[in-house]
Amino acid sequence: MTKRFDAAREAETKFAALIHGGTPVVQAYQQTVGVGRVYANSGSMTSMALRYAKRPYIKSEIDRLANKVRDHFFKKAVYDVEKAMAEADAAIELAKQNGQAGPMVAAVTLKAKLNGLLVEDRRNERTPLTDMSDDQLQQVIDSVAADIASMMPRHAALTEVKTIQ
Repeated sequence: MTKRFDAAREAETKFAALIHGGTPVVQAYQQTVGVGRVYANSGSMTSMALRYAKRPYIKSEIDRLANKVRDHFFKKAVYDVEKAMAEADAAIELAKQNGQAGPMVAAVTLKAKLNGLLVEDRRNERTPLTDMSDDQLQQVIDSVAADIASMMPRHAALTEVKTIQ
């Protein structure tokens, strides 16, 4: 490539970096291309700067810089299922060590949701407890108590469930 082409490409690259950095178009143009030129009409400087900004290389360079910044922040903002699962596992272990059934149930529920085993029903079409018979309510209580007892076997108090009278 020629020296003239290299100098032009360098000016376009600098212009794109200035625009990407928030410098106004006319000021970026003056700092790269229009340095040393005197324009009687500031409108002609503006139109020249806007035409310059439309060059394909400059547009692609601005896009490249924007993507680079976006990718940098996206990598920092990514919170994937594996990280969430690891944190849920750590919460389960901590709850087990401290003998806390509530936090453990919450962590197990989170883990089930992350694995797609539980889906939140936002339509609230579940049968209200008031519509259940005493036998049905007792079955629900027994089922929940059994689930909790299987997760926390050292808590004997959780396995004792009073029946409805």
